[in-house]
Amino acid sequence: MSLLRHIASRGFLPLHSLRSISTIRVMCDKSAVSSSEKKVDDPMRILQDGRNHRPDNMEKRFLVWAGKYKSLEEVPPTVPQETMEKARNKIRIKIANYMMLATIVGCIGFVYSGKQAAKRGESVQKMNMDWHKQINETSSK
Repeated sequence: MSLLRHIASRGFLPLHSLRSISTIRVMCDKSAVSSSEKKVDDPMRILQDGRNHRPDNMEKRFLVWAGKYKSLEEVPPTVPQETMEKARNKIRIKIANYMMLATIVGCIGFVYSGKQAAKRGESVQKMNMDWHKQINETSSK
């Protein structure tokens, strides 16, 4: 606590926060947890702790697509949270890679299409001039 007082006296930490730090230490004391809360035998308690996850149908497909399980039938009713997070991360990376590939293919396709239109003599400037000519003709009638 003397280090915190020293930091507070130098102006890096407000003095009133010293009281809140000691309160936080009391609130985060692990010995205050009752023995009934420490039991982990109940499967629902494991789910509430966040160590296991009950995947839905889409998440089961993610687990299979990420390569953790061979088929949907092999996916257990509860999966460790770390496994689910790793599968989600793999799916995010795969989707990002496919989106990059689709973007590159789309860009190449549009470049090719633009070059073909240029060979035919089509351009945005020519289309704009034709549109203005058509508007001027209809307004003069």
